Amino acid sequence: MRRLIARLRLLLRLGAGRLRALRVWWILLLPSLLIMALFALGADLPLPARLLLFAFGLLLTLAGYGCLWRDRSDLQGQLARAGLHAQQESEARFRMFVSVASDWFWELDQHGRLSYCSEPISTVIGYAPHELVDHHWRVLQKGTLDSPDRGWIAQVFAERRAFREFEFPLTARDGQVHHLSISGSPVFAADGVFGGYRGVGSDISERKRVEAELHRHRAHLQDMVAQKTRDLVAAKDAAERANDAKSEFLANMSHELRTPMHGVLSFAEIGAHKAAQAEREKLRHYFENIHASGSRLLHLLNDLLDLSKLESGKTHFNFQSHDLCQIVRNCAEEEEGHLQSNGLALDLRLPAHGAHATFDAPRLMQVVSNLLSNAIKYSPPNGTISVSVRRLPGKLELAVSDQGPGIPAEELETIFEKFVQSSHTSSGAGGTGLGLSICHQIISAHHGAIWANNLAGGGACFVAQLPDTRPMADAPIETSPLFDEGAAF
Repeated sequence: MRRLIARLRLLLRLGAGRLRALRVWWILLLPSLLIMALFALGADLPLPARLLLFAFGLLLTLAGYGCLWRDRSDLQGQLARAGLHAQQESEARFRMFVSVASDWFWELDQHGRLSYCSEPISTVIGYAPHELVDHHWRVLQKGTLDSPDRGWIAQVFAERRAFREFEFPLTARDGQVHHLSISGSPVFAADGVFGGYRGVGSDISERKRVEAELHRHRAHLQDMVAQKTRDLVAAKDAAERANDAKSEFLANMSHELRTPMHGVLSFAEIGAHKAAQAEREKLRHYFENIHASGSRLLHLLNDLLDLSKLESGKTHFNFQSHDLCQIVRNCAEEEEGHLQSNGLALDLRLPAHGAHATFDAPRLMQVVSNLLSNAIKYSPPNGTISVSVRRLPGKLELAVSDQGPGIPAEELETIFEKFVQSSHTSSGAGGTGLGLSICHQIISAHHGAIWANNLAGGGACFVAQLPDTRPMADAPIETSPLFDEGAAF
């Protein structure tokens, strides 16, 4: 349509420029026509005059027709030159658009070979257009298309259908994979013969990268939401467990406080009523029971106070060099009566030359006493309790094991929380659930670690490790001279 309008404009300009020439034609043609009319109508003129007029009119007519033929040839030449100039301008405009476009243009011939590709393709895949021309599209996309995509585009080409935004990866010269998108339409000649494809392509690698990043962030956000939900559920469960543990603690504490208090009041009341007539031995028995109940009550109160001070950071520690083996022996002597009453054997495995380290002796004795008391509480009659001390590289390790029911695997960590007792042991052994929490606080204050695990043959083992800067001593393990190995108390 644009070409037709340009031709019409050219014809108008040429027509305006030829008015003077047309006047010349008519000046030549009109006299010739008049002379020929006079020749035809002038019968009274002599024959020579008539012939002269006819020849002169014929000459003028031929001259007029010659001018017309010359102007016609000039007009055709100018039209041809104008059409060529318009075509050249159109081609130059297209080349300019192609050169500044970020996308590229391509053509396939009727056999599927690349016949043209614009320059921007070289900045994407590193190959110049002349290196790609005459290659079949299957060769150019070899190894980059999955089977379904390759089959789909092959079917589109076979059916001569147009397509839009077909995406595929292509490996560049430097080995980097780019994601491209192409659109194309089939080309047919005027007689309907298929001539190939023409289309446009663009590099969508950045868009693909952004989409992948958005997908990753979306997935990460979903994971974060899921993790936050799990954390909230875990916090809710922990709060419920803490509430249950606190309720159980209050029930246990009420029982533990009421029992010794009841013993104190009962024996005090009996002693008061029978002080005048009771035998001295009987009164002594009453006072011993009052003392035992008071000691038990004092122990419970001390546990509560110790835990409160440890958690608030107000406990004072006196770190000095001590022998951990001697601490273990002292605690074993204190528990001798409980061991004998329960028919338990104590197996001490201690280094012959001791195990010196820097720690707070009274607090470590509290840890050993709590662990040993727990082992006695949960061991079956005639069982064996083992206590060992050994040096490790940079550490000093204390282990106390029993032959009791063990600890459920899911409770091996929570058992060191305050008010918590194992579900396997909290039903009949008594206690407030504070002892292991106090042990954990004391060991943590020494920059150590404490944990529990179950033994393969049954029972539980509590392990506490303290920092030790002294070199390891290659000393043999000896049985404590206080208690023969395997001896039952």
